[in-house]
Amino acid sequence: MEDYTITTSEGVRTRRGALWHDNSIRRLFTNQVYLGRIIDGKTEGSLHKNRPTCEFKVKDPEEWVIVENTHPPLLTEEEFAQIQQKLIKEQKFPTHSKKSKQLFSGLLFCGKCGKAMTSNRKYSSRRKKKVFIVKKCQAIDENGNVCGNKGIHGDYILEAINTFIKRYEKQLFKNKKTKKQIQEENRLLNLIEEYKKMIPKMEQVLEKNKEMFIAEVITIDELKERNEKQKKEIEKAKSELRKLETVYYYSKQETAEERKKRFEEFVKNFDLEKLDTETANNLLKTIIDKIILTEQPDGTVHIHIQPL
Repeated sequence: MEDYTITTSEGVRTRRGALWHDNSIRRLFTNQVYLGRIIDGKTEGSLHKNRPTCEFKVKDPEEWVIVENTHPPLLTEEEFAQIQQKLIKEQKFPTHSKKSKQLFSGLLFCGKCGKAMTSNRKYSSRRKKKVFIVKKCQAIDENGNVCGNKGIHGDYILEAINTFIKRYEKQLFKNKKTKKQIQEENRLLNLIEEYKKMIPKMEQVLEKNKEMFIAEVITIDELKERNEKQKKEIEKAKSELRKLETVYYYSKQETAEERKKRFEEFVKNFDLEKLDTETANNLLKTIIDKIILTEQPDGTVHIHIQPL
């Protein structure tokens, strides 16, 4: 059996115009339609929240309806078995370590692609202590290209936060809303409306995944993997919506005196020498909405801090 390689750089795409991925190839080689049979009745129920029906579940293989010899097979049973053995042998099982919340968790965003950026702590032999490092943006676009927006040392972000705090203190206590504050409220309102439209569409993907499984476009493992991933994305979107609604509410309701009190609480308690990273992260989120990093043409990184 010969080996072949499909690369996106050659411009070879699926019939729907999508890029080829490992899972796309795996679906091809695990689909029993190539053995000349059709399988039906893999599931029952529905995942659609607006269609009353019984609970969705995947049936045991013993309950599937298998119709043999519906069309000429492209593979023999022996060839199919060899492929399954090779797929199992080459399958990678990533290890997932429990991630603790970092100082800038949920605050870092890429100024190039808009996606979230991540940071971690690593030991610096030069400084003889653990330091925060923001990783290079690893977001991938629809063509498979990695964003690559430059990362930065956490100390530079802390310096930018200190500068932000000094400026924020001067501007915070004005009773009258500035033009910028009004524009920010309108931006938040537009984002809220976008999320309210987007979440139902995301929930529809669960039903489409089920339909793809029934049509044998994806396997049972891929169905579970896709649904698990999609449910996490849905929950993430709902969480972001709740956050936006809270921020919008306080931007409309919060008085200058309340803003002053919130800021004073932050200044009083924010001490990296005494606080654990999760508490420090939560405190930062009381005055900061986003920290946006953008690589400049000269290789430096511009840090923009967006207040709550």
